[in-house]
Amino acid sequence: MSTVGAFVRVRGLPNNASEQDIVSFMLPLRCHTDEVTIIRDRHGYATGDAFVRFNSDAEAHQALTTNGQRLGAYCIEVLPCSCTEYDTYVSRVMNREKKKALRYTVYHSLKALKDRNTREIAHLAQRSAIEQ
Repeated sequence: MSTVGAFVRVRGLPNNASEQDIVSFMLPLRCHTDEVTIIRDRHGYATGDAFVRFNSDAEAHQALTTNGQRLGAYCIEVLPCSCTEYDTYVSRVMNREKKKALRYTVYHSLKALKDRNTREIAHLAQRSAIEQ
């Protein structure tokens, strides 16, 4: 999976920062909320980091000039980032989501099997009680 575009990594964000907050921070540069990826931990909570994609290296380089500016009470770091670093993050998240989906499927399959077995045992016990 190869991503096209130029990226910067933004660090030190408030945990409740939205994509729109990051786009506003980057003004006057033009980027859209679809071009912002907030980094989340394995529980889905924002880590205070994000990737921002720009259409050109020149825009990404200009974004680096916002390094050290404040977003509310937070001093924000804007660092250069490669497409490979972004792809690695996305790949890791996709693998994590696949594992989570597999665990969910296995758990519910086992639960359904246990419920079915419990119902069958109850049914057999009822039949046995009626026959006696």
